[in-house]
Amino acid sequence: MIAASPNLFASADSFVKFNGINYDEWALKIQYTLGIMALDIAILTDEVPTEITPQSPEAEKCHYQAWEKSNRLGLHLMRMTMADNIKPPMPKTEKAREFMLKVKECSQSDLVDKSIVGSLMSELTTKRFDWSQPIHDHVTHMSNLAAKLKTFRMDVSDTFLVQFIINSLPYECGQFQVNYNTIKDKWNYQELKAMLIQEEGILKKMKDQAVHFLSHDGANSSKAKPSKKGKNGKKRKSFFKGPESAIQKEKKCHFSKKPGHFKKDCPKRKAWFERKDSGATTHISHIKQGYRMIQPIRGVEQFVSMGNRMKARIEGIETYRVILDTGFNFKFGHGIFSMYRNEYFYGSGTLIDSLYRFNLDVRFSDSLFIVESQDCIKGKQTKHTVKKSATRSSQLLEIIHTDICGPFDTPSWSGEKYFITFIDDFSRYGFTYLLHEKTHSVDVLEIFINEVERQLEKKVKIVRSDRGGEFYRRFTENGQCPGPFAKLLESRGICAQYTMPSTPQQNDVAERRNRTLMKMVRSMLRRKPSLRHLRVWGCPAEVRLYNPNEKKLDPRTVSGYFIGYSQKSKGYRFYCPNHRTRIVETGNARFIENGQTSGSIEPRKVDIKEIQVEVSSPEVAHEFVVPIVSSQSNDIMGQQQNKVQDPQNDNNNDDQVTI
Repeated sequence: MIAASPNLFASADSFVKFNGINYDEWALKIQYTLGIMALDIAILTDEVPTEITPQSPEAEKCHYQAWEKSNRLGLHLMRMTMADNIKPPMPKTEKAREFMLKVKECSQSDLVDKSIVGSLMSELTTKRFDWSQPIHDHVTHMSNLAAKLKTFRMDVSDTFLVQFIINSLPYECGQFQVNYNTIKDKWNYQELKAMLIQEEGILKKMKDQAVHFLSHDGANSSKAKPSKKGKNGKKRKSFFKGPESAIQKEKKCHFSKKPGHFKKDCPKRKAWFERKDSGATTHISHIKQGYRMIQPIRGVEQFVSMGNRMKARIEGIETYRVILDTGFNFKFGHGIFSMYRNEYFYGSGTLIDSLYRFNLDVRFSDSLFIVESQDCIKGKQTKHTVKKSATRSSQLLEIIHTDICGPFDTPSWSGEKYFITFIDDFSRYGFTYLLHEKTHSVDVLEIFINEVERQLEKKVKIVRSDRGGEFYRRFTENGQCPGPFAKLLESRGICAQYTMPSTPQQNDVAERRNRTLMKMVRSMLRRKPSLRHLRVWGCPAEVRLYNPNEKKLDPRTVSGYFIGYSQKSKGYRFYCPNHRTRIVETGNARFIENGQTSGSIEPRKVDIKEIQVEVSSPEVAHEFVVPIVSSQSNDIMGQQQNKVQDPQNDNNNDDQVTI
């Protein structure tokens, strides 16, 4: 019992990790392990023993200690055998049985059940026997799949299971399938299993016999004659009657005329074949060594007939590459051959009338068979870079391209001489930051990563840059020393990718962005900038502030002084000494620059006089007092009271008007 704990946790690494959908397999492993260690008392019953006291009997103390140890070690084992991404949402409890039941409730949701059932049904219906394992294991595995489906309330009857197993058999068992379909009786699972084991033994014997025929046909082709009686092959066994010693005595090579070996094993014949081509249009090999690709064969063409009237199965049509001593290699396949040298393509040939017609590339027609010496290569080697098409990322922040541009002769208004760009490979959206020095790129990188990961709720996976010293430290005697930039990426689990030396085309996304930005800067320098937004620093201003509690007769502005521009908004900053907030930001203000305001400074003088107008009506006449506003600069209008008469007397303008 005491030695069980170390062995328990020492074997925890070999456990199947619980990933959210494999609860049955994980729970069974937990139960078996704790049961073998005699530590399963806490997960078998819901009863929790009462806490012991000094007056408790010895039996209760032993029982409580055993339960407490089982509960503690069981909880530790279950939490250790969970995937890291599953641990945070797991329930918090101190009882092993309660923890296992809650894990079961969380894992066996309807969506998970549907996913597991779908995968099990797909495997059961598409499973095929490929001779990589015994037929017994294959049938047992399909039975286990049906048993798992039953746990999810998907009952697979014995009849369906038998039919699924029959459908999974290879083409060698075709006669077995025909016999099963012709009989009237139906087999159950156990009967089918026994029949298949018997059929497997028969097929293995037939396969060994066919191999025996092929291996000895070269020595006995002149003497043995195939029997024409029967189709089961029993008569053909008479080809090799006789003791093994008699066959050993007859070993003689018909190529070198020497005894002791057959023609197929003759070393002299093998050397002759290496020096001379057989001249055959179709070459056959029993090994796959040297082939580049395989195309499988289906239908009646998947067998080849031998000289002894036997058939051998064709694994596939393959493409073969022949390498010559001159460095050239030829790749044959499908009636076409291609010639390469040092992975460079020189030309191709087409099969016409059993001969290949070679079409040489014009780029290599003059220097195809000129072999350069090592000294010539040292003197003539030029930079050669083969640009391969890059695969674009499929989601945001999967690959980030970065590069630093500078230094510039003219710094910015705040003294920066460099700028760094970060471009997302998927969206091509970019960020640009100004730098005083290249060493500040680490701080900018951390700001960029924090911003994009928080805004997009995704993680940066790869950062691709060149081999500059700010990204990729130089090699020393002890190897490469990672710099602050590489250490930051490593601490965040981000993969760093670097270009090869002197190959800016490998970091083409960032290089093109730098070129685009420099073109924009040069174009902007050719245009006269607008200075309308610039104001005199410290000039008085009337600032319009937002005040939701403003009344009708309250002043609309607050007096202040202009002290700068807002850094993160489109507006100005003002110092208002008479306001409760001294420093304010707004975009609505009137500036009093050079002590002048718009309009005239002198106030207007207005005289108000009263003019009495008599308004008459058919019944009652009323008098109204109408004020007329006049300026001193103008004549006072209405010095003479013009009496307007009734509209009926329009011809007399001096008459009174009655309303």
